[in-house]
Amino acid sequence: MNTGFLSNPAPDSGYNAIMAALQPHAAPAEGTLGGTNPSVHNRVKQTFINPVATYPFIARKWSNGYEQTFHEGDLMFIFTGTSHAVLSSRSCSLANLSSLNTIMQSTDPVLQPFQNPDDWTFIGVMRNSSAASNQNTKRHGEQGGNRFSTDQIINIDVRGATKMFNYWPDLKCGNELWLAWKKDRATSKYKLVPLQKNETLPNHSFNVAVDGQFAPIRAGWIFQSIGAGEQSHDDIVQRCLKGNANHRFTLPMVNAFLRI
Repeated sequence: MNTGFLSNPAPDSGYNAIMAALQPHAAPAEGTLGGTNPSVHNRVKQTFINPVATYPFIARKWSNGYEQTFHEGDLMFIFTGTSHAVLSSRSCSLANLSSLNTIMQSTDPVLQPFQNPDDWTFIGVMRNSSAASNQNTKRHGEQGGNRFSTDQIINIDVRGATKMFNYWPDLKCGNELWLAWKKDRATSKYKLVPLQKNETLPNHSFNVAVDGQFAPIRAGWIFQSIGAGEQSHDDIVQRCLKGNANHRFTLPMVNAFLRI
């Protein structure tokens, strides 16, 4: 074994035989590709495949622990209202689709300041999460630990290719994914529901009645063919919208683009 490299721990500068030091639009001379000098500068021409922008958010704790139920693939929303003194530079109030609809339909006075649809903004799709501290949460019957759950750092895809729960039945490649607010006539409370553009209707028309007070929300678009295992059924989607957050785990996942 050659151990000579152990005497110099410096990282290799890399070697790009094709794209390293080429000028924009300049074709290399025939037979010279193998002699191209490597470059360690940012001038290297690169082709990004499905770039994704992911932002971390520290989720503020809900009294009902909604932040503990967030899962990869959830559609995520952030509270941006100023009617209630809950804004902070350190953390923010987040909700997924299930918890958002639970909040909007709730009769709890504590949640009433959060029931204006204009105060919620779609961010993107949750990628993963981690604890914001290394302290252990105290469990029942255990000694020591924290009394309260740790803060959660929620990483959310805000642009590019992502994978989300499929709330839209009968998807096809090229379909846009939409959400819209609907008011319950009995309670006058709002619920956010998934919509799919009906190709037989004019542009900006939908196959579900939409409350005209709030504009529909574009959640993404499908850029590839949808297999049989990725299709959702309307009866399962409707169960997911009735308040049981665990029903969404029966939905398949689907690949989509955000803000592209």
